[in-house]
Amino acid sequence: MEIVDAQVHLNMIGLDSGLVAMDAAGVDAVLIDEFWGFDDLGRPLPSYALAGGSVRHISPIGELAVARHPDRFAYLTRCQPDDPAIDRVIGELRERPGRLALRILPFVPFPPSAGERAENDEAVDVFASELVGGRYDRYFALAEDNRVPVFIQVNGIGIAGRLHAIRDVAMAHPRLPVIIDHMGVAMPGSRAHRPDRFAQFAEVRSLADVPNVHVKWGHATRLAETPYPYPDVAQALREVVGAFGCRRVMWASDWTLDVEWSSWSESFGYIRDDAHFTVDERTELLGRTVRRVLDWPR
Repeated sequence: MEIVDAQVHLNMIGLDSGLVAMDAAGVDAVLIDEFWGFDDLGRPLPSYALAGGSVRHISPIGELAVARHPDRFAYLTRCQPDDPAIDRVIGELRERPGRLALRILPFVPFPPSAGERAENDEAVDVFASELVGGRYDRYFALAEDNRVPVFIQVNGIGIAGRLHAIRDVAMAHPRLPVIIDHMGVAMPGSRAHRPDRFAQFAEVRSLADVPNVHVKWGHATRLAETPYPYPDVAQALREVVGAFGCRRVMWASDWTLDVEWSSWSESFGYIRDDAHFTVDERTELLGRTVRRVLDWPR
């Protein structure tokens, strides 16, 4: 069974250390999301400024990883909707080896003062309205026409997902693979008891009727209130797979941000060993789905 992780910030540990960790954990391949934080103006890094105030993203570690180990790495990137060369940027995105998809986050640009949940919550509301209000129309049309899958995060730490925006985008662009990032639910920032943590998946499951919507099962072990093999999280995954099917759900660890919650191997081991799923279903969840949705050949 091939294990393919659909999100790792490899820059946080470096390429060489990342390879050692992958081998130790039993991870065969990784989709890199290169993210260094934000500059003083709240713009995401690594990137460079463009005339007019926008930025263009770069992925030096992702490119290096693919050049040295094309069998083990691919990467995604970001594109701002106000990039003056957006037609070329998205149109040529998949021409570069290993660059497979786009990712959109609600905090770009991140409000430098947004240290409180209320401010972040407001930022996600604004972002969701922009997704469906016209600002991203050209962006999604280009991604659809050029077969570039898009990961969309509409949730955050303690912030419920604005999943209506996912539905609207996916229905407006039926040929575009849309991936609900980080399960689309409010993620905990502490281990405090959260009695409603799994009830919020009902809204996620309701999107299963939109055929081009997929789920990235990332940060899931943060929801666990039982120890490994996390039977509470495993049950939630079974219900999501029951709605979407295993061919539309992909596992991701985001391990470099979740080292306090689980080891890398634990983040997928409870799926690999779950006898509720057939071997073929586990193979889909742990690698085959992300390869198929992103058209990422083995």
